[in-house]
Amino acid sequence: MGANAILEAFPEARFYASLQTVEAINNEAWRTKEWIKMFGPEKIPAEPRVPEVFNHTFFILEGDDSSPIHLLSPLQGDTIDHTMFWLPTERVIVAGSST
Repeated sequence: MGANAILEAFPEARFYASLQTVEAINNEAWRTKEWIKMFGPEKIPAEPRVPEVFNHTFFILEGDDSSPIHLLSPLQGDTIDHTMFWLPTERVIVAGSST
């Protein structure tokens, strides 16, 4: 399930990424038309949502002060613009990239 489908299922959800990732998405927006041709309009939205820049190193969910969520970025993965969120109490990483 892609980010757009998840955001449609949870319209109140916030969508975050590092500055580097948001810049990469904005710099490659022209690729959307090519991806639609390759994968079809049912797989690629005509207007993909761009995440909000997250300019902090962590955040805390309301009601769960004991488990901060840390932003790990910038990181080198398959691309240079990966964003990862680390949940230390749960020992979980949520990862993504602009590509």
